[in-house]
Amino acid sequence: MFDEMQQILRQLKHDTSVIPEEIIFCNVISFYGRARLLEHALQVFDEMSSFKVQRTVKSFNTLLNAMLTCGKLDRMKDLFQIMEKYVSPDACSYNILMHGCVVSRRLEDAWKVFDEMLKRRLQPTLVTFGTLIYGLCLELRVDEALKLKEDMMRVYNVKPDGQVFASLIKGLCAVGELSLALGFKEEIVRNKIELDAGIYSTLINALFTAGRNNEVPGILKEMKEGGCKPNSVTYNALISGFCKDKDFEAAFTILDEMGHKGILFDGLCVGMQFGEAALILDEMIFKGFVSRSARIHSFVGQMCDIGNVEVLWTVLNALIKGNVIDFDTWRTVISKMCKDDMLLNASQLVESLIASANTSASC
Repeated sequence: MFDEMQQILRQLKHDTSVIPEEIIFCNVISFYGRARLLEHALQVFDEMSSFKVQRTVKSFNTLLNAMLTCGKLDRMKDLFQIMEKYVSPDACSYNILMHGCVVSRRLEDAWKVFDEMLKRRLQPTLVTFGTLIYGLCLELRVDEALKLKEDMMRVYNVKPDGQVFASLIKGLCAVGELSLALGFKEEIVRNKIELDAGIYSTLINALFTAGRNNEVPGILKEMKEGGCKPNSVTYNALISGFCKDKDFEAAFTILDEMGHKGILFDGLCVGMQFGEAALILDEMIFKGFVSRSARIHSFVGQMCDIGNVEVLWTVLNALIKGNVIDFDTWRTVISKMCKDDMLLNASQLVESLIASANTSASC
């Protein structure tokens, strides 16, 4: 793909009858940025003049965004200074630089960019405020985020969107202000802004953390009535919450629902360390809650994929003790260990196989 793209650019360069438009180069720069090939993006940007294409603020913004994607904040700042010699940065330019500061956890620098934006008499946009509010909530400076949300409406006449509310709800849940977070959910509904699964998942997780498990079914009912389908994050929050409360029956009900909907068994593995997931599985089996063999097989397969032998043995020992391991599971373990050169623990594997056979024979 890269070779073909470079070949097309070479052909355009030698075809003097055609002057390509700036947008073509912006698209190529964006492509290289997404591929984390920043030097290639810079080369295309530098060569634009040889194609007789004028670089406008759009080209500079595209390169700024490529640097953001590659996590190069310092180079973004350097480009911004160079940019001011050729074009006038617009609101989009400042928003990209602000975003870079926020994701680099340099929130004070983001505020300086915002102040400079105002000095240039540029009107802040929804993206501007969304970026700053996200950064404030990330730093748990929720009171400041709430004030900025009011200012964006009162002073700048900019209405918050779903992303702004999502940041605020996540921040409020993180500092234990669950009631305020639920209040914002109601404000979203009143403003007829679409609630997504991410917001609901955040609230579900917070309800479990606060011990308000009885309110979770209401959230799930609201999701269903609003046509919002749970995603893997939602299921992860539910399974994690039920497991932490030792409500394994409810956890397996969720797992069954995942199976019916064709969602992979990854709930325990997304939000927790694999070691914790293995210990929970051990306790489930000890208490008599046994998952379907297909899900056990999937879980063991993930253990093999990440190559954590210690955790893998924890899982296998739990399955052996509960007499819930089958031939397919062993076949998966052996084939993956052979493939990935993990046979340093072959003696342990043999011992486990023998123990499994003895357990099965005695039952």
